Amino acid sequence: MAIKVLAPGILTSVQDGGRKGFQQYGVSPSGPMDLRAFRTANILAGNDPDEAGLEMTLMGGEYQFLSPHVIALTGADMKPVINGKKADMYRALSVNSGDILRLGFASAGCRCYLAVHGGIDVKPVMGSRSTMVGKQFGGYEGRKLQKDDLLKVAQSINSENAERTGQFGENINWYYKKGVMVVNGEGEFDYAYRLEKDNQYDDLRIKVKWLVINEGITKLALSSFDGFINLEMVLLPDSMTNLSRYSFSCCFKLKHITIPDNVKEITSGVFAYSGLIDVVIPDNTVRIKDCAFSDCYDLETIVLPDNIERVSRYAFGEGGYELGIVVKITWRGKSYSSTRDFYLDFEKNGGDTAKDED
Repeated sequence: MAIKVLAPGILTSVQDGGRKGFQQYGVSPSGPMDLRAFRTANILAGNDPDEAGLEMTLMGGEYQFLSPHVIALTGADMKPVINGKKADMYRALSVNSGDILRLGFASAGCRCYLAVHGGIDVKPVMGSRSTMVGKQFGGYEGRKLQKDDLLKVAQSINSENAERTGQFGENINWYYKKGVMVVNGEGEFDYAYRLEKDNQYDDLRIKVKWLVINEGITKLALSSFDGFINLEMVLLPDSMTNLSRYSFSCCFKLKHITIPDNVKEITSGVFAYSGLIDVVIPDNTVRIKDCAFSDCYDLETIVLPDNIERVSRYAFGEGGYELGIVVKITWRGKSYSSTRDFYLDFEKNGGDTAKDED
């Protein structure tokens, strides 16, 4: 997991909570100038308050994420955009592999802070990852960032610091700490039913707020995270090709999700009764099955790929085809104000709306 520096801004450096206890030897604490904003960014990103992040002075720069991450921006407003679209400050944001964050000049204040879940992984010097630019040590090679620098991101939860851990077979491990669940391994993640048998699952349904599934996991099994009622954010890997039925149903607080490009089918009931507000279906998806978005009462917008072949007439629930549900759908450059309007045009253009048999 890493971040590539495309443009470093005027003065961008790695800082953490500071290097304490060495001033009698002439070593300043370093650390962020705006400690409150810095700590706020870390808390929003799910880190300890003093975890290493970036301090950007006067001008932010441009950064490419080489893997999915949860990030947060605080401090001076540098008009951040992700892939050309405005990015909110003072809230947790999910970014995908390849996404580019661009920040301009500060319009108010001097310093903006970027925190990434897990923290920037540089070697500690005298107990701190903060950069002391004047003495050229700490941080990233003891200096401010430069073009093409590659910043490693630490995995926030592992077997050593997790509150709870679990394993399925030889290939998949999961860790839980402070509301965050991380899944590592290869292959299919068959979670819910196995844990329910051992009564290990019920409290995690309530506790987990963020879910990070790392590269190597290709499939979520039936009802994997069904009923995670406080789940707010999900990061899915590029390796994911299949979201099985009801994977995220009844996740009432899940407002946004990025579906990986390799997912070709949105399966039955996968997001039913979730809190989704807006959805972008990837270009490689060719089929949306029955009840995929059934009873998503907060759903406002959905963007469909031009080449989608089937949108089942029950994809938005039983009334979506015949009665119509008010939701803005974008397809082939056109906008529709309800599912009924979309289905009429979709069928005229040869789209398949048949009910799924499975």
